[in-house]
Amino acid sequence: MDEPETTPRKAGKRHRATRHHGLGLLIAAVAFVAYLLTLSPQPYPGESAHVLTTHSGIDPLRPLANPLYGSIVRTVARLDRGQLAHRMNLFSALCGAACVWLVFILGYRSQWDKERSRRFKGIYLVQGSVSALFFAFCTSVWFASSRAHPVMFDLLLLLSAVYLVNLYRWTGKRCLLFAFALLCGMGSVEYTTFYLWMVPLGCYTLFHMYRKEHLDTLNLATMMVLGLLGLSLYLLYAWWYYQLPVAEYREVPSYLRVLRHMGHEQLTSFSHSLPKIGWLTVGMVSVFPWLLTVLFSRTKTQSTDKTFALIFFLLLLSAIAIAVYFNSILSPWTLIGESPLLAAPYVFTALAFGWSAAQWYSRMHPVDIFGVKKPGIPPILSAITVGVGVLVFVAAGALVNYREVDTRAARTLNSWADQNLESMGDREWLITNGVMDDLYLLAADRQGQTLHLLNIAHERQAPYRAYYSSLMEDDRLKSLARIGIGALLSEWFIQDPELTEKLGVEDRDTIWSSYRVPPLPTKTFFAGVAQPDAVDFKQHTADNLAFWRGIEPPLNQLVKMKNPASRYAEALLIQTSRKANNLGVLCEEFKHPEEARSLYQFSRELHEGNLSALLNNLIMARGDPDFATLEMEAHTMLGQEKVRMSLSALVNLYGAIHAKDAYLLMRKLWNIERPRQAKPASYQRMQDLYLEGKKEECLKQLEAMTRDNPDDRYAWNFFAALAAEMNDEPALYTCLNHMRAKREQWPLLLEVMGNLEASRGNQERARNHYEESIKAGPMNLPLLERMVRLDIRDKDVVNGREHVRRLLTLDPGNAAANLMLGMIHFMQREYDMAEIAFRNSIEREPSHTALNNLAWILHLKEQHREALPFIKQAIEMEHASYSSWDTLAVILYELEKYTAAHTAVDKAISLESDEINPYIHRAQIYHRQGDREKVRSVVEQIRLKFGGSMQDKHRRALQLIEEP
Repeated sequence: MDEPETTPRKAGKRHRATRHHGLGLLIAAVAFVAYLLTLSPQPYPGESAHVLTTHSGIDPLRPLANPLYGSIVRTVARLDRGQLAHRMNLFSALCGAACVWLVFILGYRSQWDKERSRRFKGIYLVQGSVSALFFAFCTSVWFASSRAHPVMFDLLLLLSAVYLVNLYRWTGKRCLLFAFALLCGMGSVEYTTFYLWMVPLGCYTLFHMYRKEHLDTLNLATMMVLGLLGLSLYLLYAWWYYQLPVAEYREVPSYLRVLRHMGHEQLTSFSHSLPKIGWLTVGMVSVFPWLLTVLFSRTKTQSTDKTFALIFFLLLLSAIAIAVYFNSILSPWTLIGESPLLAAPYVFTALAFGWSAAQWYSRMHPVDIFGVKKPGIPPILSAITVGVGVLVFVAAGALVNYREVDTRAARTLNSWADQNLESMGDREWLITNGVMDDLYLLAADRQGQTLHLLNIAHERQAPYRAYYSSLMEDDRLKSLARIGIGALLSEWFIQDPELTEKLGVEDRDTIWSSYRVPPLPTKTFFAGVAQPDAVDFKQHTADNLAFWRGIEPPLNQLVKMKNPASRYAEALLIQTSRKANNLGVLCEEFKHPEEARSLYQFSRELHEGNLSALLNNLIMARGDPDFATLEMEAHTMLGQEKVRMSLSALVNLYGAIHAKDAYLLMRKLWNIERPRQAKPASYQRMQDLYLEGKKEECLKQLEAMTRDNPDDRYAWNFFAALAAEMNDEPALYTCLNHMRAKREQWPLLLEVMGNLEASRGNQERARNHYEESIKAGPMNLPLLERMVRLDIRDKDVVNGREHVRRLLTLDPGNAAANLMLGMIHFMQREYDMAEIAFRNSIEREPSHTALNNLAWILHLKEQHREALPFIKQAIEMEHASYSSWDTLAVILYELEKYTAAHTAVDKAISLESDEINPYIHRAQIYHRQGDREKVRSVVEQIRLKFGGSMQDKHRRALQLIEEP
């Protein structure tokens, strides 16, 4: 039933309706003040900072999603980039407050009933107020409203659309329908949740259009046109995006491809944001309770009788709402994770809880039924009781939820980012793990400092590789950057001896070590030093300890807060702990034991579980009174490890150690906890048999030994190596089956099995074994090179890209890797980079394929005279290569040496008569010579021989040849 105040009434009733809506504005104002008081003082890490960097263009890899929100970010950035985070945080608070007001209106008016409003004074004020307060201070809304985040703007669009269609229901104004259609079109581009609710909202709208006799062709056509106009935002945003460099990074060559990518990204966002598990729970705590309240509010059986069924339903509904409000496991963001699409369910839970609160209010209210007054709590007392209860409930929930939405961490983490830039000095390049990238970029932009980040976590993403390739000035470095950071650094260190002064490494000091550059921990990053003995370690240690002791307390405080920022603080503490430990190792190596000891102890203060620091400290403490205590602590920590760690794993996790002493100590401690079994005397007998050349007898005894003791790893390794050496297939398959059963990977065995399958002609199975072997032993350079050559033979660019990345990291000048790299660039029409790669391949090891490909690239660049020596050299190396003869024919044809070109193309056809390209080139030569009769003869021959298999490019070539 329509609300009475929305139809023409007396001025007093209109004033009362305005006053009631003013209560909603008051609640929205209270929420806005709460959001301002808890507003993030600076960019908040995570999604909030990421949308600022990407949409503003600080990070050039702009997203395809959220075009409306992105335009707002760009507009604010143009006004004052230094104030971008503050203004966008404030914008989120405004959107959140507006959403609170809309929830109040929907709770207050959407289920209005005239009779119920008369019998229970103020019931719908209770319903709207409780809904709005619940919504305002639930975790997801408060979280997104206190920092820059697109979810509140997106939710505002959705709630505005729902409000418009309800306002049409209340007033009957058709202009509201048209505004609703336009907003739905725009919202569908911005917020994927619109697609979820398009069908129910559409049915709801059509139903009320029918009731108000507005369901006609003109209105429907107008709404459809306006909806399509809103959807045209797709076209505008795609055109703008197509003009940006990021379109080139994403390899979208056309405007239509950008549109397709937009749809694909929105679909991907939709599928990823929908919960894979727990979707039923989310529905049961949000949509389903709300639907029940809607159905119940429309029934004519509502009475004030305290029936058991109704009381039970209200108790259940209230329990669900309380569990969601207090962010228990039933809360969507707790159950599924922070997802923009999962903010909408909180609206339904808020409305359902507002309805249940109104029902509890009606239970206490005195009612006059058929002239008989039913007793109850006086209206004023019931209002006070409900008001106090709601305020206590809201305040208690706000105190609990504040831990999750606390934004004070932003100041500490942004301070770290500022100090990181300061400690880097003039360095403009930083290799990161991606944890703090957005805050680093925002800090650099705020301070006007140039900073380029190389995020190892993103190097497998083609757009990211294309982006940092564009930052390189040298063509060779551009080419290698398209493959990966490892390949890039391998060449960069060779080309630029001063790279240590330009580059910093945030966390992985092994990057420096792999290029034989000693890593020096320097406050927030690892610097590379060519001469570590020139470092004043006493002063360097004092400076770093002063810095680290200054940042330790606030980071520890963030860890204790247990909110979303805690993981960033914890990661920084662990990173700093590794730096302190590694600096201690350097101090010890350069004869500064006191500094080393203090660094080891401080490393453990930062991260108590740093096993490397404990072992290093334990080694230095020999003879000290506390040695026994440290040894027992190390024994306890090692005993807690589920598996025995190798030294390399220990270094990667906790930092550098003194390898020899630590290994002996670890072996001693491990033996205390898990004593090793003594090797039986039969092992020596096996070795003697092998050395005596009695390999068959040795193999039989090893087979029996592994059968009797399947867990004997030493015997299995010996058995597999000997079986591979003797090429004993049954024994090899026995080892392979055991390896699979143990879920292990033995690189040598897998490589041997690959060779075995290749010898049988099972290329696919051979490649699978090789791939497994490379994953288990990624440093196997010969096998990597073999895989790359197989990729070249099969023209497998997908797998070839990954193999090239690994191989170039180990050997930047590898001939096969550069050949495959050139082929990749050629397929992407990057001819300059392809030329560089082919020349590098030829310089290391000339091959007819690289020479032929280089000659063809030079032909495409119209450098035919330069191409001629390369193609002649290719033919000398492989005289029976039809493709080389064909390339020679094309080059001679361009040089107008038609007789020689005819000879070359005839040779190509004689070597491979089933290829169409030499025939087309023959026709082109005749066409250039003006011999139309022979052109028609060759074209007819081509159509008869290849008519059913010709591609479009071949047909276009023939059309050009046939033109006079």
